[in-house]
Amino acid sequence: MIYPEYKREMDRIQMLLPDRCPDENDYQYEMILHNQIQGMIPVKKQFSNGISSYCYDISNKQSLTKCYDGVEMNYEQIRTLLIATHIILGRLREYLLDENCILIHPDYIYMDANRKQVFWVFYPCAEEGILCMDGMRALSDFLISHTNHSDNAAVTVVYALFKESRNENFTLQSVMNLLEELDQTEEEKAVPDVVDADDGVQPREEETDHVANSSDGQARKKEKGKMILLTMLCLAGLFFLSGYIYLYQDGSAGLKDYMMGVCVLSVPALGWFHYHERFH
Repeated sequence: MIYPEYKREMDRIQMLLPDRCPDENDYQYEMILHNQIQGMIPVKKQFSNGISSYCYDISNKQSLTKCYDGVEMNYEQIRTLLIATHIILGRLREYLLDENCILIHPDYIYMDANRKQVFWVFYPCAEEGILCMDGMRALSDFLISHTNHSDNAAVTVVYALFKESRNENFTLQSVMNLLEELDQTEEEKAVPDVVDADDGVQPREEETDHVANSSDGQARKKEKGKMILLTMLCLAGLFFLSGYIYLYQDGSAGLKDYMMGVCVLSVPALGWFHYHERFH
């Protein structure tokens, strides 16, 4: 068992864990001391009265236990936590650090004030009883008791984690695969229709495009009908105008001249109609 001590100063809070590591584990301390591993709480050794301790700065952070005391967790919060766990274990392997030394336990997993960023305690002296596997079991127990059971996705992933963590060959990757499946399901649910408080159900994008195209087609048909009617009226007006000229020219203009005048005056009207249809 670990028995942490807490040291409160003016502007920071520190957690002290006893240094009882064998000498061969010093390389792990040196690794985390000289490398800024993202998501890891900074640590340094501290000596007091001849006793060595690992000192972690936990200022402005709360443990998972305190952060969700009396508060239920939804799917997004659980997803964030599990993804962060998967990422930190991968980073440990990159630095050749023992993943059994990461304290995956609600009392030692810390979060920022907004509950969006997760921070981890790497303890080189971790011993049997708080190994990674046991920590995952403790974490699954915590999540079951703090999950919002009306959130189906949250319940699904938490009970999967609980079941898998009891297997000897458990790996967190199986839970990551489940998260991917749930994310895909949620995306598919979000695709069909979006409900708006004022407008009701909004159609999908492709349906909107179809409606828009149909509306444009009807508008073009109406516009074309108007143009045909207007052109016919113009032609009728030209015939009447030509007839007027023919009748009131004292017969000086023959029928041939009359028809020629109709054709000449009709050309601009037909040309204007063709131009409108071609470029509008």
